[in-house]
Amino acid sequence: MPIVEGKHRGTPECLKAYEKLKEVAGARGTIFYTEVAKIMGITTQNPNIGSIIGRIVGAMSEDEHDQNRPMLSAVVVNGENAGKPGPGFLELAEQLGRLEGLTSQEKQDFWGN
Repeated sequence: MPIVEGKHRGTPECLKAYEKLKEVAGARGTIFYTEVAKIMGITTQNPNIGSIIGRIVGAMSEDEHDQNRPMLSAVVVNGENAGKPGPGFLELAEQLGRLEGLTSQEKQDFWGN
């Protein structure tokens, strides 16, 4: 049973965003939440845009995890969090078991690895 609600899974817009995230990850870059929203045709004027995009890329990460691949949402960042993923990234990593056995400092450093 999925951890992340994924009502966008499999939609053409989600697949387009997924391909862009793979491209960004391959270049070892980052992309802003608002850029992902634009790719998906979601208005960036919504005050809950971070949460909406967080769920979408979280579902992508969960799917990638199920295929033994890295968390793709690691490349999606916001300016409010110093160019790092939002708090949901580490929460999902914890739920997926990716932080088991790590010290507090290692958990904080998880994104940068």
